[in-house]
Formats: sequence, C-alpha cells, structure tokens
Amino acid sequence: MQYRSNPLEELGIKHGATKQAHNYLQHYWTHLRDLREEVRSVLEIGVQTGASLRMWEEFFPNALIHGIDIDPDCKRHEKGRVLVHIGDQNDDEFLASVLHRGPFDLVVDDGSHLPHHQIKAFETFFPQLSQHGIFVMEDTGGVVSDFNNVVINALRNLTDHVNYWPPGFPCAEWPHLASFSGDVPWITRNVVGVAFYRWLVFVFRGDNPGDNPNLVPKPAPVA
Repeated sequence: MQYRSNPLEELGIKHGATKQAHNYLQHYWTHLRDLREEVRSVLEIGVQTGASLRMWEEFFPNALIHGIDIDPDCKRHEKGRVLVHIGDQNDDEFLASVLHRGPFDLVVDDGSHLPHHQIKAFETFFPQLSQHGIFVMEDTGGVVSDFNNVVINALRNLTDHVNYWPPGFPCAEWPHLASFSGDVPWITRNVVGVAFYRWLVFVFRGDNPGDNPNLVPKPAPVA
C-alpha cells in the first residue's frame, strides 16, 4: 500500500517543521483533523526556528498559538496569532505565568526532552487542558537517551486509570456505570485515552467514564 501524505504534513513541509521529518504528522493528523475549527488555544514547549508554531497557526485557523522556549532570541517568532513566552520549562514560577494563559486545547512537549522535565510538563499542563484537550509528548525513549523508558512507563500507567473498575461493582451492572465516586483520584476521572506511537505519545482528557457510555442496544420493535 502506498503511503499518502495529508494536509498537515504538507504544512509541515511548507514551514520546515521537524515533525514532518520524524514521521509524527501522520499521527497528529489522525487525532486532530476533525478538531481544526474547534481548537482555540495551543501551547508548544520548544520553539527553536518557530516552524511548528507557524504550522499550527495555519492548521488551526481559530486558535491562539503559544510557544515556550528558554532562548530569548525565539521571541522574534512572535507575530500574528503566535505568542512566545521566554523561560525555563523547569521553573515553577515561569510555568505558573504560562498557566494563566490556559486552558489549552492542545499542549505539545517538544522541549528539553529530559525525562524529569517531560514528566513535570505532563503533571503541570494536563490538568490545565480544556475538558477534551490533548497532551502530546514528543521524542520519548531511546531517541533521547531514555533507554529505560522512564517517561513511557510513567504514561503507560495511565491505562490503569482509563480502565478503572470500582471495587465491588458487579460486572452485570456495567451498563449503569456512568460515573465514578468522588473519592476516585482526579486523574482517573479525567483521562479517557492514551495512544502510543514510536517516540510519540498522545494523552486525552475527558470525562471518564462518561465520555465512553455503555450503550445497550434497544430491543427490536414488536411487529
């Protein structure tokens, strides 16, 4: 089967975004193509040449695009619907100032790629996503010398929250499991999916289990 490019990959080529070279944009297209008009706020950690910010600005016509970078020279990429914030992604005070710009519909971590920074970015920004926002972690595992897959394993544990089952809840009652009690951890009630690709992870926020309703087929009408 011949591989076909998509409009997002074409924008990646147009603006020179490295995501295209890494083969990430086919996965971004899968998860974002139906959200182009709805997305209002995007944050990307790591600006460099500004190529990704320009790509997102064109791809999301109604969104304000925020970028974070430690290099003051990256401020020159601020124009149009693109805002650039200069600071360290490991600086709590700086991150707090960026959080005030949320909530974000999409957060992409393409920053330092240090495992402890990546985990901190997720813990900081996932709760600040909009109700159905998406957090994306780029460059995980061996590609950034995380040979023990520290970040991948941390995110893999989220699948236990996605598939949480209340202790003692009878399996036969599954059609009626529409919500979790208040004592269930916040992350359990707010993560609805995780998608792993090579060096790339998507985490989806939502109402768990409300966004995955247990639909029981209606009985056929009696003739």
